[in-house]
Amino acid sequence: MLQGYIKKILLLSLVFWLPTQLFAVDPKNLFVEGQDYIKLSDAVRNTSEVAQLLNADPHKVQVLFFFSYACHGCEIFHKPFNIWAKQQRSAPNSKVAVYVYPVSFNPQWHMLAKMYYVMQTLDPQGKLTDAIFSAVLKNRLKLWDPAVMKKFFIQNGFTADQFDKAYNSFNVNRQVKRADDISKAFGIVVTPDIVINGPVNSYKLDLSKAGNNSERLLQILDYLIARESKLLAG
Repeated sequence: MLQGYIKKILLLSLVFWLPTQLFAVDPKNLFVEGQDYIKLSDAVRNTSEVAQLLNADPHKVQVLFFFSYACHGCEIFHKPFNIWAKQQRSAPNSKVAVYVYPVSFNPQWHMLAKMYYVMQTLDPQGKLTDAIFSAVLKNRLKLWDPAVMKKFFIQNGFTADQFDKAYNSFNVNRQVKRADDISKAFGIVVTPDIVINGPVNSYKLDLSKAGNNSERLLQILDYLIARESKLLAG
């Protein structure tokens, strides 16, 4: 009798306790390390390339977007990411620093990375971005060929001299190498890829971990930024 009574009391306790625990779960903490994002090791943060990058923004959380014009996922994700990035840059007292790096997985992608920095020199607002993605992925233009690349810029309103100066500039070549060094330091092997550098931790996330859902990827990004922002000094 007594044992049966005790069992009933325990069961009733579970009925009232479990829902309370379930409703106490913070939906903002539903993103799981290893499933939705990867935490990078201290060894990565301690490489010379990453350490130098971290020192550039000691009072902000860095967001690094790695992409290529030859990547279909990048074509899909770059628009929502650009909207998000503009919001971060225009926000008063923003605690986020946004960087974009083209990757050089092979010789063709290396030349497209160079094209990105040529575009940044000639077209800082990135008005040609959509046209470049379409030219490479839909029209199959070989924009990694310098001659084809030059013709593309001329057709879009720039002179041959403007293109030559940008293409051969020390700054463009330096930026291409810098982007390649940084992508290798973070072990970037797929695109699009995002790295978050906080004051204490670094994370990596990509579309596949977000179920190929751009909105969910940005939600994970915001979650990690909010978590690292709390650790910023000052």
